[in-house]
Parts: sequence; C-alpha cells; structure tokens
Amino acid sequence: MAMTLKIKGVFMNHTCKEGGWNCPLCHLNFRTRRLFYKHKNEEHSNSRLDIKENRTCKYCGFTSYTTSAGMLYHEKCCLKNPNKLKLNYDWCKTEEFRRKASEIMKERHKNGTAKSFQNRNKFSHSYPELWFIKFLDNEFSLKENIDYKTEFKFGKYFLDFAWENQKKCIEIDGDQHIYDENRIKSDELKDKLLKENNWSVLRIRWKWICEQHYIHINDLKDLINKFINSL
Repeated sequence: MAMTLKIKGVFMNHTCKEGGWNCPLCHLNFRTRRLFYKHKNEEHSNSRLDIKENRTCKYCGFTSYTTSAGMLYHEKCCLKNPNKLKLNYDWCKTEEFRRKASEIMKERHKNGTAKSFQNRNKFSHSYPELWFIKFLDNEFSLKENIDYKTEFKFGKYFLDFAWENQKKCIEIDGDQHIYDENRIKSDELKDKLLKENNWSVLRIRWKWICEQHYIHINDLKDLINKFINSL
C-alpha cells in the first residue's frame, strides 16, 4: 500500500511495506520510508547509510539488493538498454596520459608509497610459508641464530624469508613460478636485483618438499644449513 501527499509543493512517496524498514546501524524498525529517513537524518546524519532493497532492472530483469542509485547506474549501462550509456576511455589511451601515469608511478615506487608496496604483514601467509615457518622453528634452535624475517620488503619486491644482515633469502616457489611466463620473468628480474645488491637467493620448490618419498626433513635441514652456514 502506498499513498502520496503533497507538502509545500513537493510530492513525497510514503511507502508502507510488509516487515517495515530496518535500520542496519541500530536495528530499529519503521513502518514507512518517511519515518526511516527521518530517523536516518536525526540519528545517523554523519554516517553513510544507503537504503537498500531488492531492485529489478527494467531492461534485462536482473535483480540485486542495492540502492536506487546503484540500480539506476546499472540500467544506464545495461546491454539491453537501447539508449545505454557509452563509456569513453580514449582519454586514458593517449601518450600524454601514459607518460604522466608512468612518472607518478615511478615517483611512488621511489618513495615507497605505491599501494603494491604496502607492508604485507596484515595478510595471512600461504600454507607453504606457514609450513616452512613451522619447520624453521622446530628444526633450528635459538643457539643456531636462525633469525629471519618473513615478507621482507626489498625494493619493489617482497622476500619470503630473509636474513637481512647476511643478505640471504629463501623463496618457496609453487607451480606458478615454473609455468607462468609472467611470474618467471618477474622472478628473473627479482633475482637480478638481489644479485646486483650482493644478496644470495635459494629457491625451493614446494612440490619438491611435498614429495616425501624424494626428500626427508634432515635433507632439507642440511640444505638450509649449507646455504646459511655463515650464520
């Protein structure tokens, strides 16, 4: 049921619906949309509170739980809309734009403010990295001075396991490091940069560790001991 009132020359649609309107912030229930908006403006004026409903596109029939503005944008860009909005991206294909974008990104890389350079400690380690951390903690004692850092930032790269003072690092490589051409090229540039800065890198395939009938824990420990024998 819906009724329309004319107040001060403005038509306001007061919609009543089954179940009413629930505030997602304080979980109060309101019978009409007008009361809901009044509550929003009085209690949550400083909060971003979008009113969402199940809305259906009038062109393709797509239904989504979104705001009216969200569905309006979908309808403007809907493939079945005969007057759909055509987005023009030619502006970002010009040489001038690419040159400026390149200069900005180089500057961010230089001062370390690029988003890709953010500290990755807030991200969880992969399963191979967690396994290797547990392996190092179990097989090497503190007397052996196995003091390493994970996700160590080096230039624009991150090292899986790094011994900063000794300039040594160990990388645990999954299959993507073997079969992905882009990852292979990236690893080559990474190793080149490490070598230019007098770093030593040891790459261990995760598949090699998993194949227990080919490798034992003691063999892996000996391999690491030989690599970091200067510790």
